[in-house]
Amino acid sequence: MDGILILDKPIGLTCRQIDNAIMKALGSKKVGHLGTLDPFASGVLVIAVNKGTKFLPYLGGGVKSYLATLKLGEATDTLDNEGQIVMRAPVPRLNEKQVAAALKEFLGKSIQLSPAYSAVKIDGKPAYKYAREGQEVKRKQRTIEVYDVNLLQYKPPYIDFSLTVSEGTYIRVIGEDLAKKLGTLGHLTALRRLAVGPFSLKDALPYSASSFPCLLNPTPYVDLPRFPIEGETLKKAYSGMKLKLDCQEDKVLLLDGGKAVAVYSKDGDIYRAERGLF
Repeated sequence: MDGILILDKPIGLTCRQIDNAIMKALGSKKVGHLGTLDPFASGVLVIAVNKGTKFLPYLGGGVKSYLATLKLGEATDTLDNEGQIVMRAPVPRLNEKQVAAALKEFLGKSIQLSPAYSAVKIDGKPAYKYAREGQEVKRKQRTIEVYDVNLLQYKPPYIDFSLTVSEGTYIRVIGEDLAKKLGTLGHLTALRRLAVGPFSLKDALPYSASSFPCLLNPTPYVDLPRFPIEGETLKKAYSGMKLKLDCQEDKVLLLDGGKAVAVYSKDGDIYRAERGLF
């Protein structure tokens, strides 16, 4: 069984636990996912099974949309409601206009520090393992972009907001930074992912064993220009050989009829195999 599965992840499970459950249920050798969700979060989770895992880098998962709830006045060590409260602070008297204005300051590109409790690897070990051992974690910087952000509701001390962001953005950190902009502390109490690239909640199946076999062909979702090939060119592509293609695209998905063969990248006047998909 090969393909992708779109699930509505429930609160309380890790993505790795879900991967393992699908692997066991389907007897699959390889299962992976597109964009990790924290255990306290729910929403769209794209799972790839067996050969479907080869497609993960090409499924256009670079843009993600969320609903989030931030509680002001309390900071936790994990920046969400699964951690321990480490500090409290008074919540200033705020109105919706002030909160909305603070949210709009996140629009555009910025540098974000990864949280201490994250899956970012440091010397081959996830940062959260250092944090749980009480060791100081060197937080990594990355460039992120917030494409859209909106206040949905402010009922002190809770802020409900929606946002669309680039890959690798930590919504927990945005929540922490928003609380600071408002002159207090805060942590997320809820997070729901509405979309990952072309996949949204309307595509998602409930998390249950009956959903696991409902695999989709990933080829229609590949975010690359298509280039059909045949004959000798097709044979070479299946062997991973370099090709001369009548094409100007930097990267293309080669097709054998409607079947994905490989992703090739332009290198001067030739194309080289980047990844076989068969």
